[in-house]
Amino acid sequence: MNDLENTQNNGIDLVMHDNQLDALISPNDVWYGIPAKAGYPSISVPSGFDEDGLPLSIILTAEAFSEKKLIEIAYVYEQATQKRKPIEFK
Repeated sequence: MNDLENTQNNGIDLVMHDNQLDALISPNDVWYGIPAKAGYPSISVPSGFDEDGLPLSIILTAEAFSEKKLIEIAYVYEQATQKRKPIEFK
């Protein structure tokens, strides 16, 4: 079994189908590689700030060819949490 099959059929697809999920969530940038390798869309959404005031984000990942649904989920999250704030340059 190759990496692509492991990340698709036996990985992301399996987890999403078995748990009836629309998207997977991961903190910051620890998750990009796996869905990218499988060819799945991901989007970064603001989730707040660390103790130094630096921005944090979550990564949302959906099944292949579900970009529309993923953008809708990201929009709903952003609207509900209001974590996105303009950056102030000094």
